[in-house]
Amino acid sequence: MGCMWSAEEFKEGDDTVPSASAQTKLLLVDNADAHVFIPGFRTPKPTDLAVALQRFNIPSALLNRLVSLRSGVIQAVGGEEEAVSWKSKKRKSHQGAVDSSSLEKALGDYLPVLLGLTFTEEKVSSAVQFEWTNEEDEKKETALPSALYELLSVLQLLGILAFQEVNVCLTPRAAADGYIPKVTEENKKNAVEILLKASQFLECALSSVLPRLPNDVKAKLPVDLSEGVLRALEQQALGQGVEIQLGLAIENVKASVAVKRRLACEQVKYWLQAYECASSVALEHGWGPKHKLFVKWKLLEAQAAAYYYHGMILDENPEDDSHAQGLACLQAAHAFLKEGQRARTAFANTAPITRMPPPGGAMKYLSEKIPKDTLKRIRLYGNGSRDKTPVATPQLPDFLLALKAEAFILPPVDQAQQEEVSNRGTTRTSASATKEQQK
Repeated sequence: MGCMWSAEEFKEGDDTVPSASAQTKLLLVDNADAHVFIPGFRTPKPTDLAVALQRFNIPSALLNRLVSLRSGVIQAVGGEEEAVSWKSKKRKSHQGAVDSSSLEKALGDYLPVLLGLTFTEEKVSSAVQFEWTNEEDEKKETALPSALYELLSVLQLLGILAFQEVNVCLTPRAAADGYIPKVTEENKKNAVEILLKASQFLECALSSVLPRLPNDVKAKLPVDLSEGVLRALEQQALGQGVEIQLGLAIENVKASVAVKRRLACEQVKYWLQAYECASSVALEHGWGPKHKLFVKWKLLEAQAAAYYYHGMILDENPEDDSHAQGLACLQAAHAFLKEGQRARTAFANTAPITRMPPPGGAMKYLSEKIPKDTLKRIRLYGNGSRDKTPVATPQLPDFLLALKAEAFILPPVDQAQQEEVSNRGTTRTSASATKEQQK
């Protein structure tokens, strides 16, 4: 990437965007734009909780409540609907057919009761085979006798639900004045907050639940709930949050180039971590291949933005070789931009096929600026800088990450279950004391 390009080699309009005829060849299985990647919804399958737990003398009112609340989650996510084809299920997931508010409420109601079951006696918490569908694993369903597995699944679903909310926020809408549909600044800021919420759910799953799982259960987890995938999704949430912040900074005339460079460089670090985590897992089934391509696409775009702004700052430096270094960064930015456009096309064409999303946010601006500014500087002083061009592209500055995922704080255990656990503890203590007296 440190080689000099000539003006002849750099063609105006060379942005590698597929022609209209090529784009018409895309099979539009899913008409929704993928502003935020959603790897489908893992859905809970019905299980007979009453039969599994009846031998533990749990009060019928409490047991019925547990059954009712879990059934409410299944209904809210659409798990009791008739079976549909794999592509139809994926289309539904991406188009946001799941009622976000209903599902979020159902999960919120279920969590306190589930926590009561999770942190009770091990023989009780492992008495139920909890079954969920998978979206990225070779196996379509995974059933495990662990309430912690159920809790991990619920937290992952809350994170995916937040991603869906962000996709809705970032979908352009027709303005009241009748002009071209756009995303309002308020919606963009709301999207950042929701992405932070998604990262909090995922961090809670990673730090508070995954380490508690017994090794035998952890070994049987689907790839959807593996540490690599959960961490990749968490870093994706943070990376896209910074991407939106960069877009807002570009729209703000008061934002300096230094501020934009910092945001762009931070974005690279988040997406690089997401890419490394996704690459550490065998994502070869279901949404897996598309997931990896999405992360690769976003990483390449982030690198293009970071090198562009780093190059612009170096170009303003009065030192002798600063123009050559700045030009090398702009050339790297253009190379990453073109590779990112190819990755975007590959993402859209990978099953389940989706519509290729147009450049949005920061990239809507940068996809035009990067080629123009690079060509301009090649024409301005390209020949005179040929011998001064560095062998390697300058490294990006290393900034501390501003956005951090703090673990979601789990709600208190359901009061009725707390009393039941306490009563069971008292009963066990009394029984033990009676046995000792009999001896």
